[in-house]
Amino acid sequence: GNQTGSISEELKKKIAAKLKTKNSFEWEIFLGNRGIPCSAHRTFHEWIQSKHALQSGLVEFRNDNTVKLGPLVWFEKRENGILDLPNNPQYCLSHIKVLDCSNVIAGPTIGMMLARMGADVIKIDNTHPSYSPMVTVVYGMSANQGKRSILLDFSDKKGKLKLNRLIQESHIIIFNTTYERMKIAGLNIEKLREINPNLWVQ
Repeated sequence: GNQTGSISEELKKKIAAKLKTKNSFEWEIFLGNRGIPCSAHRTFHEWIQSKHALQSGLVEFRNDNTVKLGPLVWFEKRENGILDLPNNPQYCLSHIKVLDCSNVIAGPTIGMMLARMGADVIKIDNTHPSYSPMVTVVYGMSANQGKRSILLDFSDKKGKLKLNRLIQESHIIIFNTTYERMKIAGLNIEKLREINPNLWVQ
């Protein structure tokens, strides 16, 4: 017991010393480029100036240096009527099909909120889960309400074909991972829009 404890403490010291060699934003880039999903914990002021917040339209800087926060929901009407939504706000997304490829809590919660507004949400999970049952089952009991579910192996050729068909039929796809990880999986933004030009990726 004591020997294991001393090794553990020594390892903690080495990790702590190594982490001090870069700031959190540098670690975010370093680990992300190596396929390890991570994100620096940002203050409000750091987040509103981040690339994601600005490019997604969640934050807009006005000419007087004040900040306008973006909408919680985007509605869009097209001539073909594919997003012509009903008036009842409870089911305002009933014509929308969503692929939820997210994990843990925040991503699946987004999918759950869309399902509550009437969207047809399909939750996709890997056939080989990398999280404990506490995460996938217990948290999933609330975050996956109202969704359909499918197990799919993205690395398998048959699984990729199935995923491509689902992407072609969908309006929205949800990921909560880094762009680097999406590229490794062959699901970067450009590839997704090549499969389905009308897809909205968030």
